[in-house]
Amino acid sequence: MPRWLLYLLGWEAGWYAFQLMQRKARFAQAQAAARAVGKPLLVVGQPYGQYPCGDVTLDLKPPPGECPVEKQGNIESIPYPDKHFGAVFVSHVVEHVCNPQKALAELRRVADHVFIAYPYPWRLATLVIPGHAWLMSKSGDNYTFRPWFKTNCNTPTYFGTKPAPTALGGWYELR
Repeated sequence: MPRWLLYLLGWEAGWYAFQLMQRKARFAQAQAAARAVGKPLLVVGQPYGQYPCGDVTLDLKPPPGECPVEKQGNIESIPYPDKHFGAVFVSHVVEHVCNPQKALAELRRVADHVFIAYPYPWRLATLVIPGHAWLMSKSGDNYTFRPWFKTNCNTPTYFGTKPAPTALGGWYELR
């Protein structure tokens, strides 16, 4: 096996392990924040055993039986009233939606605190996984989005969008 491939696999494995630990830590922070204000925790996107379910789990296509309270819905139009949740935890979802600014506004609308886990833009897996419409980064409280694939937002798929094979450029910042 070529040495460069071993380095690449090691790089990806290290970042995968780090992001998984970070995801669990963010979930724990979200859970503590929700409990501190005495409100439920919303989890957007299925946990797939990587972290526990929230008090409510929202997904486009919730698989039956993984979480006790599953609600079908879209992150860009969350079917709950303002500030219903103490916190919301979103893991690897926002980079798949058509309008990340709208999604973040919805998250902030329904919850007192928002915790987001997202794939780092410098990971190879981030660049090749189908459905990633955006490369995300964060500075302070601001998220920055760089279009990665042109998306067909009228064709929802499991991850929310169906990518076309055309990469775009430019950075968009949400404050």
